[in-house]
Amino acid sequence: MLIVDSSAAQGASYARHFERRGFTAAVVTALLDAERKAVRMRPDVLMIDVVSLSEAEADIKRLRTLPTLLKTRIVVLAKRASAEQVEQLLAAGAHELVLTPHMTPPHVVSHIEQTLKRAT
Repeated sequence: MLIVDSSAAQGASYARHFERRGFTAAVVTALLDAERKAVRMRPDVLMIDVVSLSEAEADIKRLRTLPTLLKTRIVVLAKRASAEQVEQLLAAGAHELVLTPHMTPPHVVSHIEQTLKRAT
């Protein structure tokens, strides 16, 4: 699990909760750092907490061109999104968009874990 969150503290909170559930987790605060770390880590899941969904769409399209992330599940966290934005992110290569305004880190982690179980 590779977590991208501009807030290091928030990212660390997610990582702790994933690790308690048996995941290996790493946190970076910038997408470029995630691209570099993915070369070494080869994560099964890349979780990106985004502010701008339009930027996220372009970023995901770029990430999908990287050989080290071709098979990685990309989960996007956002505070809000329209149905059209959700469709655009999924078309760009995200596997899921999780809306987080009323979810605590343990709830987000539990939701993602359930999603991964259903996918296997």
